[in-house]
Amino acid sequence: MRDEEMSRSSGFEEVSQRIQSTRMKRSEGSTVDLVCKISSIVNHCSDRNKLSERIRDSLMETRGYLDAKIFFSDEIIYYVDSSSQIVNHSYDYSPTENIPACARDFLKSDKLLSIDSACKEHDCPLKSSKLENEHRFSFKLETEEKTYGVLCVNTLEHLAMDSEEFQLLKWISSEIAYALKRIEREDYLKTAKGELQKSKKSLRNLFNENLAVMIVLDPETRRFLNANDAALNFYGWDKETLLSKRIEDVNTLPAETLAEEMKKAFNREKIKFDFKHRLADGSVKDVEVFSKRVEIDGHDRILSIIHDVTDRKVAERELQRTVEELKKITLTVINALEVTMNLRDPYTAGHQARVTALAMAIAERLSLDEERLDALRFASMIHDVGKIKVPSEILNKPGKLNRLEFAMIKEHPLVGRNLFTEVDFKVPISEIIYQHHERF
Repeated sequence: MRDEEMSRSSGFEEVSQRIQSTRMKRSEGSTVDLVCKISSIVNHCSDRNKLSERIRDSLMETRGYLDAKIFFSDEIIYYVDSSSQIVNHSYDYSPTENIPACARDFLKSDKLLSIDSACKEHDCPLKSSKLENEHRFSFKLETEEKTYGVLCVNTLEHLAMDSEEFQLLKWISSEIAYALKRIEREDYLKTAKGELQKSKKSLRNLFNENLAVMIVLDPETRRFLNANDAALNFYGWDKETLLSKRIEDVNTLPAETLAEEMKKAFNREKIKFDFKHRLADGSVKDVEVFSKRVEIDGHDRILSIIHDVTDRKVAERELQRTVEELKKITLTVINALEVTMNLRDPYTAGHQARVTALAMAIAERLSLDEERLDALRFASMIHDVGKIKVPSEILNKPGKLNRLEFAMIKEHPLVGRNLFTEVDFKVPISEIIYQHHERF
């Protein structure tokens, strides 16, 4: 019994000492010092854990609290209804920072301030003095957009806060919330800046290491502003020399024409161009250029991707020459057939010439393309070639044809088609010959 009385006496003395010490700390001067200190911490601290530690130390040193701590609620997701009221049952908790149950329950509620007995759980991060009448005051750390966590302080019931202390802690909680908002924004900007730098580096690598020839031009001065390694290899100059040049130093177009083409690219009226570019060794290459206006570091530039199509152009020209030669051969053969038919039947020769002239006149009015014009010309010149199988006596007979002779004449469209069925004109000339008598 005596031991119990001595224990109570000792506890009473400890509480009395704490009360006296706290009252001495909470002088008017210490409050002003705390406000200045808190303002400095929330304005300059850039790490939230350090912010929490410094706030805790300041509160315990100047206000005599048994303990103080900030619990963050990063992983706590909460919802509000249409009236901006917290929907209590809509919380989804996945805390990762050892948020104690007492703080979690408070965050779950719609209260801004909580006054409860201090948590006696052994795993609670907020220390308890184990003294009787110990209380916990909890303040939410909120801004208009977000709840960042909760500030908890442990104190004795005898030191239950008055209005001034309450307003002080409320102000501190508000300052902490906006400091956490600032730190969050700074972290976000730092991360975004880092991602932007990575993105820029990736784009630079994509530009420099691309196998396609790529250049960047100033649309006003027409100077080279940048060129990748493929461009240096293609043009044959080192980077410093190439960037000292203008596009007209490599493009063979007249300056005025080139300026007009660049204007089209800048205005996005046209993106594909066929040019001839001069290289460092004096040779000229056929190039296919894809150009477009882009924004680089806040300035309008022209990005061009250049393909060397010299070999393809040479092949196309060779193919065109071959086509022209084949066309001449075809025309020669057709002329030979026409001469042969003229010898057998002068009337047929004049008829085919008149049909050809009429067909060409109609084709020009219809604006047919060159390939169809050629097909129509060839078909018109030899549309009666099937008559080569008809005996001359029948072709040149002055009188009326009998039934058998007329039947032989009617066969000439089929004969003409058969003569050219195996010849590939790329157009159906044999069918044109076959169908030129609609009533046979």
